[in-house]
Amino acid sequence: KIVNKLEKLMLKLDDFFDNNMKPCLLHGDLWANNFMFCENNEIGLFDPSVYYGCSETDIAMSKLFGGFDKAFYESYYYYAPKTRKSSERIEILKIYPLLVHAKIYGKSYLEDIRLILNNLL
Repeated sequence: KIVNKLEKLMLKLDDFFDNNMKPCLLHGDLWANNFMFCENNEIGLFDPSVYYGCSETDIAMSKLFGGFDKAFYESYYYYAPKTRKSSERIEILKIYPLLVHAKIYGKSYLEDIRLILNNLL
């Protein structure tokens, strides 16, 4: 059951998140439809839901719905290098938006959560 696995994951979060991590300002809803190239190769970001949190939160959100090209992620990791357990944290950080989507748009998103939990636990 998803709830039981979420509870197990909650007990293990310290294994994935370092207490020394510093929060940063996040877009909060970063995915392909909230991003565009403008004139002069400037980047436009739309529909923010700004808050402070783990820097990998925006990366997790971006990867949920198609993601960006390789250059985007290379640039991101140039300024915020991957650390130990980055991949696992990104998977964990996908869970909350997937739960929101399951509530709003239907239970089909629960399978993605199950897959993440099965891979992490």
